[in-house]
Amino acid sequence: MTSPSSSVQEARKALGQRLAEIRQAAGLTKRALVHSLGWHESKASRFESGTRAPSERDLRD
Repeated sequence: MTSPSSSVQEARKALGQRLAEIRQAAGLTKRALVHSLGWHESKASRFESGTRAPSERDLRD
C-alpha cells in the first residue's frame, strides 16, 4: 500500500512535470518565466521538481 506522503510526493512531481511542459510549450525558459513573474529562479525549480507545491496564486500567475 502506498503511504499518503508518497502519494502527495508523486502528485507534486506529476504537477511539476506538467508545469514544465506548459512553460516549454509557451516557448519560455525558466529564467524568462521567473523574470516576468518577479520570482526567484529557485521557486520555479522547486515547483517543477516537485519539492514545493505552488499556491493557487502561483498557478494563476
